[in-house]
Amino acid sequence: MERNKQLSRLTNLVADILTVTKGKAKQLLEQHPQDAEGLYNALIFARGNSPEEGGMADAVSQKWRGTTMALLPASDWISHQGPNPDAFLVRQDTLGNHASLRHVSLQTLDYRESFDPARDRVALLKELRSKLPASVRAQFQSLLTLISEAETPFLKRRLAAYPHNDDLHLLLLIENLEHLFNVRKHDAERVLRRRHDYPDTVPTPPNHFVGLANAAYKAALADFSQTDGPTTLDFSVTVQNEPGHLILMVMFNICANRQLLERARQQALTATAGEANGKFLDALNRAGIHELDTFEFSGRNPKWAPGHPRYALYQNCAGASLDDYEAALDGMSLVDCTRAGLVAQFGPGSQWAKTAGCKPLLDYDLNWVMRLAEVNHEHFRGTRLGGREATYVTWHTAVMAVMACWHSNPSVQKVHAPSERQVRAFPARNAGREWSPTAEHLALYAVMTGQLLFGNSGLTLRSDTVAEYVQAHVHIHAATQGLISKVFKQGSPRMLLAYSIRLSLAGRRPQPC
Repeated sequence: MERNKQLSRLTNLVADILTVTKGKAKQLLEQHPQDAEGLYNALIFARGNSPEEGGMADAVSQKWRGTTMALLPASDWISHQGPNPDAFLVRQDTLGNHASLRHVSLQTLDYRESFDPARDRVALLKELRSKLPASVRAQFQSLLTLISEAETPFLKRRLAAYPHNDDLHLLLLIENLEHLFNVRKHDAERVLRRRHDYPDTVPTPPNHFVGLANAAYKAALADFSQTDGPTTLDFSVTVQNEPGHLILMVMFNICANRQLLERARQQALTATAGEANGKFLDALNRAGIHELDTFEFSGRNPKWAPGHPRYALYQNCAGASLDDYEAALDGMSLVDCTRAGLVAQFGPGSQWAKTAGCKPLLDYDLNWVMRLAEVNHEHFRGTRLGGREATYVTWHTAVMAVMACWHSNPSVQKVHAPSERQVRAFPARNAGREWSPTAEHLALYAVMTGQLLFGNSGLTLRSDTVAEYVQAHVHIHAATQGLISKVFKQGSPRMLLAYSIRLSLAGRRPQPC
């Protein structure tokens, strides 16, 4: 009776890790009894070393299921309607505390000694790795090595920047495939824009996103399968009839599940960002602000008013670098210029703020807006949305995103413990100067900036077009998640090893997304 109970627990865990039915998981365990014993010892019976020795404390060794982002049940993996049958999304209503951005936090998170999800995740992977036959460990060493175990300067810098980002080297391959997807999407988008002769001031219309996502998916999958000779892609969720290969699939799925759940959390933030931006843009539109230049110039010195030659000079700086723009300010700094505009529009007694239905922007909040705007602008320019160029538009859009957080006051997860209450995206009045944005805050600010930048044409500010952009961008999320699942959850271990070897032979280090 007890054995059947433990076998049922193991079957449920393997099913939730592999994102398959319990019947399929049971079949795999029966076909690989040696691996089943190793999985039982690692997933059910494990008692790791003390936390100081890199293991799971007894108090938490049985709680890893809900904190290490190792599980992705089939019931939470839903097909996305569209032309691509492999496009999937994680159900948002059941995410709970399973999805988090804690692993990409720039800050060292001070957990209680008995609770450290990042540490427990690494201990779990080590425990599973120890159950593999020595020959399998040696053969797949390039994928099974932890980032913290590597000696390369690149990975040492990465772990120094993201102290909770330790994982299997396989994670780098997943990021490489995501990078391929983005490159192919940009390639397809470039061709499409030339075909339709869209000017640079007009973002790609959202009605093209389905086609772009599908094209990028197919092209990235073709890139992945490309070898020096013909190859057979194995996406059958089967396991070679060799000891250790079921354990390998479990480990590789745990790695992929983290990436998918992080993307699911990003998708949730995308929805939060869209709602916050919509509220702010509606307020601006009520106040008569429909373009970025109006937002920028209202309430300034009369010589900057529309119709004055200097106003045209500022307009011509829209696509210029911030250095060129600041030169046109005739001695006024960029920060002072922005502060003046915000005070004129949203400060106490401002008719703009009253018409927009905004609370007055007091000095305390204004100081935080400027501080976070600089952080957001720098962070955004380091993302795939923001590129590397700092321009008039990217700066003021970064400011607007923080202003939208101030006005709409959305919430984000506590990165330490997502199951606990959420925190506001804009610091409260009682927040001390030591307050700093978490990974959740930075991700939200960057997504909001991207929505404002690419959800409008030229300098226009409209909430309806931003809403269309947010809704259409789900297709990109679904295609990327479907690609990760197709390759890293359904792909055979041997196929992934061949991909890793091909990248190594080509001298291409996996690129972060």
